[in-house]
Amino acid sequence: MFDLVPKEVFKWLNRPLKSYHPIVYIDSTFIPTRRVDSVSKEAYYTLLAVCSDRTREVLGVFNFPTEGSKQWEAIFERLKNQGLSNVGLFVTYGLTDI
Repeated sequence: MFDLVPKEVFKWLNRPLKSYHPIVYIDSTFIPTRRVDSVSKEAYYTLLAVCSDRTREVLGVFNFPTEGSKQWEAIFERLKNQGLSNVGLFVTYGLTDI
């Protein structure tokens, strides 16, 4: 049963995305994360889209040790490879390098 979970998460994270979303909210938060024998706060990036029909869709949740423009760049490149090509408006809390 639990063997299916990583496969399903991988499939969801790599699914094809709609090419256009009018609004995408982006944010990251630091969450204590256990790695082997230690716990440290790591950045979890969340992207929530508003679709043209006004429904919402989680585009992805990604984990990196820190937050920064290089990590956002990697996330956007990944979403682009999944089919996202046009966003009307990004809503963020003041990221200047986006």
